[in-house]
Amino acid sequence: MTKVTTKVLLKRLESWLIKHRAEAFETMNPGLGKTEISAFEQKLKIKFPSSVKTYFSWRDGQDSDKEKYKELYTETNPGFPIIIKARYN
Repeated sequence: MTKVTTKVLLKRLESWLIKHRAEAFETMNPGLGKTEISAFEQKLKIKFPSSVKTYFSWRDGQDSDKEKYKELYTETNPGFPIIIKARYN
């Protein structure tokens, strides 16, 4: 069995989102930097595995302004969920 890395999986997810849900992808927040991830770990008093750090460096959730993007949020399409807001400066 071939091991698939987190980066490969995130690239596949990103490609799928761009192709099938471009409007939702455009509302996603940029990823966190190493300093922000480290600050988040310190805040929670935990150490993330490398795969979680890779995930957070890819994207930091989605813009939570549902009014601004109300066309993306319906009963049948709740939009891409907010993952986390980890801005600890």
